[in-house]
Amino acid sequence: MVAENPVYRRDFVTRQDLLRKQQELEFEKMVERVDQENNQCTFKPSIGNANEVLVHTRPARMGENKADVVERLANQVLCVIMCVGVCVLVFVLLSPPL
Repeated sequence: MVAENPVYRRDFVTRQDLLRKQQELEFEKMVERVDQENNQCTFKPSIGNANEVLVHTRPARMGENKADVVERLANQVLCVIMCVGVCVLVFVLLSPPL
């Protein structure tokens, strides 16, 4: 069956080239289909006023730049790590010897 198909009578490089071209065509068709589907999505939901609420609840953060945010979050992470470390230390110290 395979030997009877004219596609398989070609050399390996030619078959690979044909396969690559076929895959490229299929990929282009898929991209076009996805683009068409995305263009049909016109609904843009209003998800609320979170930015305004956060500005009112935390006015100190209103003027924060990226460096300030990184420093604040890094300090929070360090505090959590230190708390976990202290809990582990207390657990080790208070647990009975094996």
